[in-house]
Amino acid sequence: MGNFIIYMLNILFCGYVLATCLISLVSFDNWEDRTIAITIILGSAQLIATLLNRVLPHKLHILGGIAELIEGPLLVIGAIVCLDVFEPWPIKIIGMFTWIALIFFVPSIISPRR
Repeated sequence: MGNFIIYMLNILFCGYVLATCLISLVSFDNWEDRTIAITIILGSAQLIATLLNRVLPHKLHILGGIAELIEGPLLVIGAIVCLDVFEPWPIKIIGMFTWIALIFFVPSIISPRR
């Protein structure tokens, strides 16, 4: 039960970080302000995760949690882009299978424990 609660806390925390980053991308006008806002958000999220890792029995992983959150939409969008961008049919199929393999193996590269 404890692992499930930590997993859900990690997903909620990473969803909050991802949502605030997207909101800051939309709300600011120039790239300097956007870059500063995202840097502050990610820095504070890393600080919060470090402090929570001292208290919780299992560790929170921000990068792995964000990768888990965007894995599904990236899988669908990447397959649609592969079908739309590449022109000959064999290249479309090869590109789509390469994209799917890349999306499934990136979390194991980020977090070697998987």
